[in-house]
Amino acid sequence: MTNLRGWCAAFSFLTLATLAIGDDKQSDDKKFPTDQHKRLDALVGEWDVAVNHKTPDGKYSDGKADCKAKWELNGNALVQKYESDMNGRKFEVVQVLGYDPGKMKFFECFFQNMGPAMHHNEGTMSTDGKTLTFTGEHFDDMTKAMRKMRTVWTFEDKNHFTIEWFMAKPDRGEERGVTLKHTRKKD
Repeated sequence: MTNLRGWCAAFSFLTLATLAIGDDKQSDDKKFPTDQHKRLDALVGEWDVAVNHKTPDGKYSDGKADCKAKWELNGNALVQKYESDMNGRKFEVVQVLGYDPGKMKFFECFFQNMGPAMHHNEGTMSTDGKTLTFTGEHFDDMTKAMRKMRTVWTFEDKNHFTIEWFMAKPDRGEERGVTLKHTRKKD
């Protein structure tokens, strides 16, 4: 009997999912991607990235990365893929950006190949469209505790933007952890 219930539940779920996905035509009152999503269009493309990050000993180190960014999921998620070398090891990051119309907030989710923690931040864009500021909390691998962070995206022009990460310090205030200066690759 339990097995039959499981099959019925699975069938019901698949039927509802098929109905929800089946009609890919959107009604006129739901326009996706939103105008807010479109504000992120300038990030699409291939980028050379100058990296400056704080090391565990408190010093800063320079590096470089490549970034490829493209829209996925019908323009609802901008996926950025970063690749670089860190201490002789390949370092990969996948970052997903978008806009949540229900919360009326932009979001960023960050995943990497050198650690299991996921960063999730929410934020707003300045009225002039030149600054995007996110805040959130993430698990810090070094301290083994949750840590507040703020990221600031500054759009200089169509070929340059910078991301800065600021981490909360235990004794108040914050410190810059990472700066990523992006320059659009030439065709």
